[in-house]
Amino acid sequence: MSKDVDYILGNDTHERVRELIQGEYAKVSEPGAFGSFVGKLTLHFVDGKLVGDEYELMDVDPDVYPADPELQQLVDKAKEPYEEHLETVVGYTATPIYRYLTVENPMDNMITDAARWKTGADISISNGFRFGNPIVPENGKPAPITRANLWNLLPVNEKVKTGKVTGQQVKDWLEREMHNAFAQVPTERFGGWLVRFSGMEVDFNSQGNKGERVQSITIKGEEMQMDEYYTISACVRPGDPIDNLCRIPDVEDVEVKDYTIHDVVEEYLQKNSPVSPILEGRAYCEYLGEYSFSTVPETNYKFQ
Repeated sequence: MSKDVDYILGNDTHERVRELIQGEYAKVSEPGAFGSFVGKLTLHFVDGKLVGDEYELMDVDPDVYPADPELQQLVDKAKEPYEEHLETVVGYTATPIYRYLTVENPMDNMITDAARWKTGADISISNGFRFGNPIVPENGKPAPITRANLWNLLPVNEKVKTGKVTGQQVKDWLEREMHNAFAQVPTERFGGWLVRFSGMEVDFNSQGNKGERVQSITIKGEEMQMDEYYTISACVRPGDPIDNLCRIPDVEDVEVKDYTIHDVVEEYLQKNSPVSPILEGRAYCEYLGEYSFSTVPETNYKFQ
């Protein structure tokens, strides 16, 4: 962090910073996610010299801050040609679907369950995305899931890719992903949250040494074997080598399906609604607990 920088207006980690974080030189803010908040930083100067600051994380409540009518009209007009398609209900959920947590989320459990259901793979994986508005049932009734919701959950609609890897490849991949997310040295963090998956249960220690965080991996109810092959599915990542699935290199028997991940989720919801995704402990770290809102240790992050 440069000593010539006084303030860093962060945005990428999506954390709800309610008080400025004091670094070695600069103060840092983060205004949450999903367009739900605006960070307001006020600087006070006297004779050109900075003498103080005030920071507020403002909740964008439509009852407090109603939409500007002129701007809303422009949005509605732009959306009109696509509205019928986007607002089509493709399924329902009986439990809240959200993506606030750094390790496991109901939203990604649903998506990876859908991929494993469709492909028959032992393991289905998804990137550690950090976006997607929550979908919450009200008054005891399942909440509708629209195509617009699906684009919020998965703004990249790529074809599904399958292949097979050894248990050793799975462990090595998880170790890399965990270091990317939880490295104690900030410059070694790749960014993003932990990858999500269906078909595995993984116990790990986020504060362990590089390459030594994974404590156990269970697949199909049995301890994973390092020399055994397992089938996996993921989405195509444009630009990746054909034998790479979600940053796992040297995957064998790779096949790119003729359907996309949106196709899969829509079909899954059509045949299984209402779905009820919950936290299942698919990935669990005792240090982080069930509800981990930050990859940075000792942040005392509060969800409100």
